[in-house]
Amino acid sequence: MEPPQVDPSRTLVHEPRADEPSPHETQVPEAPPHETLDQAMSQPNRLGDWAELSGHADGDEGGYSSDSYSESELVEGGNVYQHGGTKLPPTPATPDQRWLITPDGEKFWKHGRGLRRPNTVLGVICRQSLPGWVTLPGEGQVPELGITWEHYLAAPAPPGERIGSVECHMVADVVIHTFWTFYRCAEGQEEAATQVNEAECRRLLQNWQNGARTQATRDYFASIGIRMSKARCRTKYLSKDNYMKVPPRWCADRLDCWEALVDEWCSPQWLSTHNNTKDRRGKMSGVPHHQGSVNLYQYGDNLAQHNKTDVPELFDLYAMAHSAPYKKAKAFSESDLDDPNNFTNRATHNKLVRYRDEGKARIGPDFNPSQPIDPELVMISGGGRCHGLLAIGDGLIHCTSTLP
Repeated sequence: MEPPQVDPSRTLVHEPRADEPSPHETQVPEAPPHETLDQAMSQPNRLGDWAELSGHADGDEGGYSSDSYSESELVEGGNVYQHGGTKLPPTPATPDQRWLITPDGEKFWKHGRGLRRPNTVLGVICRQSLPGWVTLPGEGQVPELGITWEHYLAAPAPPGERIGSVECHMVADVVIHTFWTFYRCAEGQEEAATQVNEAECRRLLQNWQNGARTQATRDYFASIGIRMSKARCRTKYLSKDNYMKVPPRWCADRLDCWEALVDEWCSPQWLSTHNNTKDRRGKMSGVPHHQGSVNLYQYGDNLAQHNKTDVPELFDLYAMAHSAPYKKAKAFSESDLDDPNNFTNRATHNKLVRYRDEGKARIGPDFNPSQPIDPELVMISGGGRCHGLLAIGDGLIHCTSTLP
């Protein structure tokens, strides 16, 4: 498995200017004279008495007590960085200058170094294309906030909307065709690319709500001159009035939509569900993995670049990504499976052992799990697609939708 090469067709049209401000930061202004830190902490918050059962290491509680903030988190001045991309890159002048990407499994892209990650750009496009209130097809449907891919598929595009030479009929068309003004794929890969894009749009829209709340919390504190870590903002809740002071740029002209999101975040039902989910995560022993924000193949690419070796096979990659970061990971050996403590959590160890044992039972005692991954064995050893996910390499390998 060779590491992806840099796309030679990439030109300077994609490079940001050296003097251009970063699109990922927001300047923290001076605290307004009419609002001090103590006043900010004492803002009325109807959720302030609810305990936050966090899955993070700090394990603190919600509420506005100045004692709950360390000095390092209450820094006036400096920059507050946005979570993920906030702006689109410059549009390439010609189709040949677009970044070349390759579908990689069911949910990911393979691409060269030095370009904007496709999923980051797709996330920005999805947010900028927020359809607002959408009525899904079917009898008895009422308008609802368009925050799922089904809403994007059902929402009509603005009249006469065109991306290049293509007329867009639905908001989903706008998202997809805008994406392809920055990227291109090889001929014959269009169907696989469509599948990856649709899967990624669904995932991004499913996840962005929590990210938007965390960023709004951070932006609010930035607006009064306080720089606070993202981890702390996840466990803090604002009043509705304060959320409404910091709508994101993609919702600035749709404050009714932003208010609907804020009302949901301020409801006891949402907080109860949120806490239950984080409580379950907090009971998990060990960390999920050591991949960071990249997928398994990108972890392997980083590992190969760092160690100047070939990228290991998928089974070995999965084991290594669940044992250490790529700079510290050691080459996988089947003997590592003898001790569950070699891995970040027991669930990972169980998946690896079940795959190996199923292979030896079906193929023979000489079965080597470090050979190219067998999708059928992944399905059988993992009990199918639990919650729609494969046990090993989900989204990176093509499997049947049901057990063989």
